[in-house]
Amino acid sequence: MNIAENNSLVVPVIADSANKKIHRSLSISLTLERLGNSLTIRVQPSFGAAAFVRELMMITMYGFGKVTPQVIGITRDLRVLWALEECDLPHQVHGLDDFAGELHGADYLAINPFGKVPAIDHNGVIIFESGTIVIYLAEQSGRLLPTSEPKRIKALQWTFDALDTVEPPMTQIAVIDLFEADAEWAKLRRPALVEMAKDYLEVINDVLIGKHYLLGDQFTYPDILMVAALSQVQHTKLLDMFPNVTAYLTRCHDRPAWHKCLDAYNRRLAV
Repeated sequence: MNIAENNSLVVPVIADSANKKIHRSLSISLTLERLGNSLTIRVQPSFGAAAFVRELMMITMYGFGKVTPQVIGITRDLRVLWALEECDLPHQVHGLDDFAGELHGADYLAINPFGKVPAIDHNGVIIFESGTIVIYLAEQSGRLLPTSEPKRIKALQWTFDALDTVEPPMTQIAVIDLFEADAEWAKLRRPALVEMAKDYLEVINDVLIGKHYLLGDQFTYPDILMVAALSQVQHTKLLDMFPNVTAYLTRCHDRPAWHKCLDAYNRRLAV
């Protein structure tokens, strides 16, 4: 086949979306660029085709549609929504009604057998666990990733630190304060959790000396997970003792992608 410069070609596309076969021809423009003896072919979907391709790449994110008001703003689906916006990935939200038991219905248990949110479906690739999803989105988009191999390992380190070390005591404090404040066991348990949280916050405060983000000047995916962990105790005065941590949270929450996802989240949950 001979292709002239700036020509176009019609190609058939077959996709399986929600078990429905889609047969469609897409018009794409081919631009030939010659540099010396080499020839580069650039392929660009035409108007309409680009929208169709974007639709095929759509990510479905399963999150809360209705949830108890006490946890609005700190639910784990919010960190995935933030990553989706930072990565500029096409997505749609499937809101689940926690009050109606939709998280434990057969349809959703087929997505996440633990009955938790978030989860995503990306062209049949189903993933749950917020940390895994955030890393997957960064890898898929090529964004939020460190620029060097040593820093990529550090990104994983801070991811596990946020999820496995920092978040557990923060979450337990939030659960006690929001749901069990008057329980005798909670009154006995909370002081030890506060001391543990202070120890971790002191470490993070020192790590952030002279840094904008965990890995330096670049905002990367572990920052989303660390901010989510720290936000669990924003209702307390714990963070006030650590100025580098509070400045870090403010800096991260000033990002346009955060505001965009939070606005959509609040509208969905009718805050």
